[in-house]
Amino acid sequence: HSASRSLAVALSCALTAAACAPAEPARPSLVLLTASALPPEALACYGGAATEGAAICAVGHRGARFTWAFTTTPATAPAAATLLTSQHPSQHGVGVRASTFLRTGTPTLAGVLREGGFDTAAFVAAPDLNRARNLQLGFDRYEAALPSGAAAAAAETAQAAYDWLAARRASRDRPFFLWVHFPAPTHETAPPLH
Repeated sequence: HSASRSLAVALSCALTAAACAPAEPARPSLVLLTASALPPEALACYGGAATEGAAICAVGHRGARFTWAFTTTPATAPAAATLLTSQHPSQHGVGVRASTFLRTGTPTLAGVLREGGFDTAAFVAAPDLNRARNLQLGFDRYEAALPSGAAAAAAETAQAAYDWLAARRASRDRPFFLWVHFPAPTHETAPPLH
């Protein structure tokens, strides 16, 4: 009896301690914004004209904005694969040639976050980020907008990302990882994230 009483008291204390423990802090959602051939100094938050990229800079002001970063390559697909895998192009296999792709089974940031309970989505507007490159590994949703013209692709990509965010508002208890990639901007248009 005394052993079972001691076990009951110990179990009761453990349950009470667990109930009184502070709740796990909410995990922040993550947004990764990338663009083909967009030099940072073109944006207001990196010293560019005050109106250039104001919406993108606003996202950085509310979150984290990196001021010191390097790329493994100036080519979009291998650079994106490196961001998503933390591997050098010689390891992940995505190169400049369109026939190269991310090998199935390669661990990705999106996959790790999805396993950790994050909703994951990517909306990309660049021909070399199409599904044949296999960069969708780990994403619940991966859309590649490829209409003609940078302005149309940027607008379609931004709208798709907004729509996804609006649709998931009901599940605010789950954090998300959202990757949005814009095409190379032209002089007439900048990425329309506002």
